[in-house]
Amino acid sequence: MIKLFLTLLITLFLTSTVYAFSGTVILHYEEPTTNVNGTALDNLDHISIYYFKDNAPVKAMDIPATKPTGGGKNLTATVPFTVADNIVNISFFATALNSAGVESYRSTIIKKPVVKAVGGGL
Repeated sequence: MIKLFLTLLITLFLTSTVYAFSGTVILHYEEPTTNVNGTALDNLDHISIYYFKDNAPVKAMDIPATKPTGGGKNLTATVPFTVADNIVNISFFATALNSAGVESYRSTIIKKPVVKAVGGGL
């Protein structure tokens, strides 16, 4: 019995529990209208929004383009995320993808503060 207790106690000390929480943020964005080379965009398929989790990008969602030529302005997305509980800011960026699946460079990275309500929610 003592051996079992000690084994459980050691296991508890060696097991690290990472607490995580999920939530959403509201992001505002505008679609591009030109390709990187300056030509007019005519095949925008969707916008992908990412956030960083443990310093690695995680795709949060894909948003269909308003039209193949882009140009949608003042668009809003409610973006879900799951991060470690000790995070105070979350970094987001977007990319644009055309109908052939070619992905653009990252947009400017923006940081949003995390506001946790009492009880662990947002």
